[in-house]
Amino acid sequence: MSAASEARVPATSTAIALLARGVAIEIFRRKEFYVLLFLMCIYAVGVIIAGAVGIEDAATFFFLLNLGLTFAYLSGHLLALLTAARQIPKEIEHRTLYPLLARPVTRQTYILGKWIATTAAGITALFLLTALSFVPWLVFPEATALSVPLFLQMLVLGCLSIALIAALGLLLSLAVPTGVSLTIIALFFLFWNQAKAFVLAWHGEGPAAGFLRWALEYVPDFSKLNLVTRYTDGVGPLAAGEFLGLVLYGGLTTALALLLTGVLFERRQL
Repeated sequence: MSAASEARVPATSTAIALLARGVAIEIFRRKEFYVLLFLMCIYAVGVIIAGAVGIEDAATFFFLLNLGLTFAYLSGHLLALLTAARQIPKEIEHRTLYPLLARPVTRQTYILGKWIATTAAGITALFLLTALSFVPWLVFPEATALSVPLFLQMLVLGCLSIALIAALGLLLSLAVPTGVSLTIIALFFLFWNQAKAFVLAWHGEGPAAGFLRWALEYVPDFSKLNLVTRYTDGVGPLAAGEFLGLVLYGGLTTALALLLTGVLFERRQL
């Protein structure tokens, strides 16, 4: 490795760390995470009250556990999306982007630093709120134990899903206004399965139906990475091949979104 290459590695890592620190400071200032944590605490208190009044059947336990895990999953994605979608537009508007790029910080490093920070914020929220969602175990300790391997698979795929939504947030923020990008990704995240089913049903079984079905499979589908319902339904873990396939799916779609973000950012006139 040349001296220039050796010097570039610590410089890049330092730039990414500084960008990540700036995003973390912004998150704490905006108090969004604290709002989500407060709502999750309300959930935990509600579960404890439910246990105190004697609701002890297994169906209630699984419902409350699913509710808590779903809220944790959505909160991690929401925090990552909100943070990612406003990073570049905000810095362009406040003209804080130009001093960063005037230093030896490439645009690729800038994008990577923002993505790492927003993904880390979402994953942190996911982990902390997931821990709170297990309060029902304290109220209903006699409930049937669920699959630990599936729980770990759920967390891994949840982290990949957050990484993907952060990358898409950065990507669309370069193409459309912040409010529009947030709306598009939120609707896509929540309703893509229904929209895909509608498109396929509307198109019917014509000669292009097979191609359309094949093409739609390459559109990022967050539901494939969400195992919350499978976990709380007591289903066993995914087979190794299926799980690794989903990991590859999440990793490739995220990498593609980041690649497109880098291309758009390079072409954008600042």
